[in-house]
Amino acid sequence: MPFPISECQTPFRDPLKGECRDNLDTLATSTNRKSDSRDSVSSTTLFLSVPRKRISSIMIIKPSFATKRLAFFFAVFVIFVLSYLNFRDDGPGAGYLNGVVQEDEPMPVPEPVLVPEPSPVPESSPVTKPSSAPEPSSVPEPTPVIEQSEEETDLSDETSATLPIPSANIWPVPSGDIRLCGNETHAEARKLWFEAEARYSNLMTDKFTIVMPTYKRPGILNTTLSMIAEATMPSLHEVVIIWQDLNSTIPNDFTSPSGIPFRFHKPERNSMNNRFLPLESYATQAILHSDDDISYDPADIEFTFQAWRQHGRYRITGPFPRCHGRNAKDKTLFYAQCRPWYSMILTGMAFIHISIMDFYSSSHPIPTSIREHVDDIFNCEDLAMNFLASMITCDGPLHVNGEKKYVFLESKTNNSEAGGISKKPNHWANRGRCMAHFEETIGFFPLVEQTGSIQRGVSLFW
Repeated sequence: MPFPISECQTPFRDPLKGECRDNLDTLATSTNRKSDSRDSVSSTTLFLSVPRKRISSIMIIKPSFATKRLAFFFAVFVIFVLSYLNFRDDGPGAGYLNGVVQEDEPMPVPEPVLVPEPSPVPESSPVTKPSSAPEPSSVPEPTPVIEQSEEETDLSDETSATLPIPSANIWPVPSGDIRLCGNETHAEARKLWFEAEARYSNLMTDKFTIVMPTYKRPGILNTTLSMIAEATMPSLHEVVIIWQDLNSTIPNDFTSPSGIPFRFHKPERNSMNNRFLPLESYATQAILHSDDDISYDPADIEFTFQAWRQHGRYRITGPFPRCHGRNAKDKTLFYAQCRPWYSMILTGMAFIHISIMDFYSSSHPIPTSIREHVDDIFNCEDLAMNFLASMITCDGPLHVNGEKKYVFLESKTNNSEAGGISKKPNHWANRGRCMAHFEETIGFFPLVEQTGSIQRGVSLFW
């Protein structure tokens, strides 16, 4: 029988020798010297003799404190994340991107407006030609094999970080950060582009112009123009409609209720290359190329424009990415949709710098040959622009997506105005042949694969 603890003045008593011990160590040493027959007694007595407070301090208090400390820091982290995301959100109560109001709901498509009497077309200001631009340096990379999609649809759900937009409106002439690609012929073409960029350097950078080609679809065109006329896009300077129906009377110019001029331009001939003509009347460096059958949220267009100013001034920037691939057997090129990478942006909705349009329309033999091929087949002008843009910039396009889906008006129309080139048989195969022709004409494959994507309303932080 163990002695009562109260008989000891020290904390523990040796039950075998009747001695008091100062601590557990001396007690354990004493009991371990005894015979095996007494081990069960000593172990039992040790357990009963240890105070309960010491047991709880070893088994419960320390783990509980560590758990509480971990839970505290985790709670602080969660509160910080939620507060940050709430601060960066584009929802109700926020909705601003550097002073530009982001509308939360898509604008309804209004009733078509009647085209009023003509208004005078503003004369363009002369452009000055600064000194030459610096030469670039570096080298390109190139292309995995992917599989072709069966049907062409828009891709608008990739996400990425939205980054801050600069307030400065002054941009440098292209310099050494643009990689050198191709040979001496391409270096000469790049020099022409540098000169074009210098000629347009005095045009506005905080505004953009919408350029919209149309051909014999007055109903769809009127609906689209009505939507733009009643929208609020603070950065929109003017809208220019390229009237491709040369045998009909061109409508009169007019001004929207918000003061945006709408001008109609009739080119000398019907060509798909006309959308890329750098008209002398353009007053902005940013040109938004838009098909006449696309309805979009104005706030998404504002967001895409600001992203272009920050990240894509010399890159084709828009919401519809496409890619290329090579057949594993014969290495022939084909046109496709891919995830998550891309090498082209469709120009049915894309921002392009006017200097790139100038090179596309120039007398240089490479773009001249490519334009002739586009006229011969009446297709692939958007692919041609992507090839030539990557050839002179040695850079790829930029995918920027809005919060709301783009609506193709022709898909809701059952009359003779519906349909387009993309709905014709062998559309995909024809575009693959276009890419092979452009590669042969240019002399190397210029497209640059990209994976970066900017999505309105999605934010990341570090």
